[in-house]
Amino acid sequence: MLNKTTFWAILLCGISISPTMLAADVQVSQYTPPSLYKYQLYKLKNGLQVLLKRRHGARNVSIRVVVNVGHYDFACDKQDTAHYLEHLLFTGTSRSSEVELDKRIDNHGGYWNATTSPFKTIYELDIFSPYQNIGLDTLYEIYTDSVISDKNVEKSRKIIYRERGGESSDLRHWLFERGIGRGAWKNAAMAMLPGSGYACPQRVRPEGITRQEIRQTYKKYYVPNNTVIIVVGDINIKKTLSHIKKTFGTLKRKPIKTKKKSYPIAKTRRQIVTGTLAPFLGHDGTIALAYRTQGRYSKGHYNRMVMVQYLKTRLTRVLRYQHSLAYSPTIFDLAENDFGLIALTATVKQKDMTRTQGIMEQEIKKLKNGKVLSKEIEETKRQILLQWVQGYEANTTYADFYASLFDDIRRFGALRRLELAVEKVTPLIVQQTAKRVFKDETMVIIRSTPTLTYTQFYITIVIIVLIMGLLVYLLVRRHRKRKQHR
Repeated sequence: MLNKTTFWAILLCGISISPTMLAADVQVSQYTPPSLYKYQLYKLKNGLQVLLKRRHGARNVSIRVVVNVGHYDFACDKQDTAHYLEHLLFTGTSRSSEVELDKRIDNHGGYWNATTSPFKTIYELDIFSPYQNIGLDTLYEIYTDSVISDKNVEKSRKIIYRERGGESSDLRHWLFERGIGRGAWKNAAMAMLPGSGYACPQRVRPEGITRQEIRQTYKKYYVPNNTVIIVVGDINIKKTLSHIKKTFGTLKRKPIKTKKKSYPIAKTRRQIVTGTLAPFLGHDGTIALAYRTQGRYSKGHYNRMVMVQYLKTRLTRVLRYQHSLAYSPTIFDLAENDFGLIALTATVKQKDMTRTQGIMEQEIKKLKNGKVLSKEIEETKRQILLQWVQGYEANTTYADFYASLFDDIRRFGALRRLELAVEKVTPLIVQQTAKRVFKDETMVIIRSTPTLTYTQFYITIVIIVLIMGLLVYLLVRRHRKRKQHR
């Protein structure tokens, strides 16, 4: 229960308390990391949500500022806008230069970084516990006072180019849009995930984004009612909350108008997809069986997780150990909020691609027919659960967990118990999931093969050199004959 002092402190600070803060952690699994689901959640009057988690042991604090804006909030040609802002916030404020900001964090035992994902931008900072307020103040400074100048925009543009492997020519973009130089995976994604933002028909280019567009995005999305602050570690809950109230809590709430996107299941048919001059050089080929799925908020997401882990193990045992066809076969499993994609994939010799495809289809068929031992499913579940329970040790891991899954709290009022969901999966559920996901009539077969093998490339070079040598020889010979006739 809350004592009277705490109750009135919350009211006077203008903070509403979430039911999650008061809920007892009743349902737990033996695999649940200690107190993972015990946290305190607050919502300030300006709409800012704050998740605080006190953990003893390490004398550090992990802070995450999550802004709900990402790549998929923009059209394909503007998808780097949120990415721009991520970099711009580190280039300096009206009070501190980029060097001064970095020095401040370094001198207080801190580390900071940021990432932009499809639906959110996360600023992360880990710092020595006594300096947590310095960390919070620095994040507040870049959140509210970053200088979006032409100079900083160009600086960020160069950084994004480097992250993408350099600037592409207009010719390359023009060819890509017409399918030349576009790989099989990209073509498959465009067929299976149209309108998702994941598969744009053109290459994402940062140069078309203007300073004005970046500033508009900054003003629109970097507002308290579109932001979450997470603090985990050796903290005093009351003091930490008070400090956030004095900084981020003073910001004004602004209306956020976002158009909810729909991601309809594409009406794909069983087909084979290849690339065009991509990859150009190589030796082996990649074969994949791909299926469009629903997202992580669809019914049975954790059932699918067990199924995928089981198939990963099966592919390794069959393709690697039994037939020696592929060294590291795996499953590409994309699960965004509202759409997804599953692809069984293996890199093999080109002559073995058809055989490998047959083995993959046979494993799927066994799964759909229920030819799976209960023991194997239990082993798979245990693998997943043990990986989870061993993974959550440091404060930074807890903070990243809350940041990545905070949408659960928005949708359901609390984080879903992942371990309990996995423990409930049975062989019958896995079979039903496989039947729902792996439909033969909508399977897309991805065959990615190089245009030329290295051997073919070297032979081609030798032939070209010989032909050029022959042409030079004939020209010289012709020139000498003409000279003799004179």
